[in-house]
Amino acid sequence: MAEEMKVGVSLLARLADKTVEDQTGYSPTELGERAAEQAIPFTRANKLGYFPPLAYLAEQGAIDRDFFLLVSQVAELVNEYVRKDVCLHLYEAFSLVEATHAQNIALTMPKIRRHQTDAQEGLALHYSPAHVKLDLEIGTSDHDELGVDLELLVRNRAIRWLKERFVSIEVTETHPV
Repeated sequence: MAEEMKVGVSLLARLADKTVEDQTGYSPTELGERAAEQAIPFTRANKLGYFPPLAYLAEQGAIDRDFFLLVSQVAELVNEYVRKDVCLHLYEAFSLVEATHAQNIALTMPKIRRHQTDAQEGLALHYSPAHVKLDLEIGTSDHDELGVDLELLVRNRAIRWLKERFVSIEVTETHPV
């Protein structure tokens, strides 16, 4: 019997707007657009070359604190939904699937810069709480002694099992555990 090997996997998953709305009662697109509309004037007024994360904007009074709390709550619900959905579906493909960390992209520092031509659209997409970075530990004994690239096997199998569940799914990193 082959020894179980473990691989750490980081992936980015984007839920369909309808899924988020069904789970939370809120449209992630509308939340993202509203956040962008509030962030842009603050960024211009303070002559920033970047857009800050939502928490900073809330601390500065640039966005309504209750709105920030709403986005944070929706983000947490989306994180939990993605965590459960990914684990449930990958458990059919692997002997061990454990979510070790989930981070909603809406609450991170945007990579969009103020002078980009599509800044408002990109910012709205970034602040939309439908996109989650999920770190997993995956175990499998489904390899042989002839040097199967276990990380590649896990990457390909994860994408294959999850691609129908999300608008987009991308494995951003794999590493031995």
